[in-house]
Amino acid sequence: MSRSVRSRPSQSLCVLVQAQGLCLSEFRDACSEQRRAAQLPFTEALYSSYNRRSMAAHGAISRALIFLALAVVCAAQDQGPTEKPFAVTAHRFAFEPARIEVNQDDLVKIDLRTTDIAHSLTIDAYRIAKRVEPGHPVTFEFRADHAGTFPYYCNLQLEDGCRRMRGELVVRPRR
Repeated sequence: MSRSVRSRPSQSLCVLVQAQGLCLSEFRDACSEQRRAAQLPFTEALYSSYNRRSMAAHGAISRALIFLALAVVCAAQDQGPTEKPFAVTAHRFAFEPARIEVNQDDLVKIDLRTTDIAHSLTIDAYRIAKRVEPGHPVTFEFRADHAGTFPYYCNLQLEDGCRRMRGELVVRPRR
């Protein structure tokens, strides 16, 4: 039986070798050295070489899947929360900007300043109340974890105009 295989491999072996991307003569040349060294019949050399190629292909597929999974994780992280800095100025009797827009779960960092009198920035929904005085800026941050539109205002009553100081925080829902 081994003599007939050595002289001419069966049709199924030819299909198997060609499926691996080799022509039969290339495969025989590659295996001849191995057969001589191990004194194995052609069929054993074929299966031994096939197993190595199969394992190599399996390893390449595993590495590709791991790379793909890491790429998906990195892409998901890139789409995640980001730090959003804002410079807010409170002055008689308004906030600049009067509208702050962020995405849900963003880390909002506000640098609050005033140039005239003491003011505050209060956002009830986030339990934030920060007071600022001229020459003493205040920086604070919070996670915008509630989607919606939330008013902010000055809660000081130093002058009547403070009650009219209004702005809005817009937190867009995550997608």
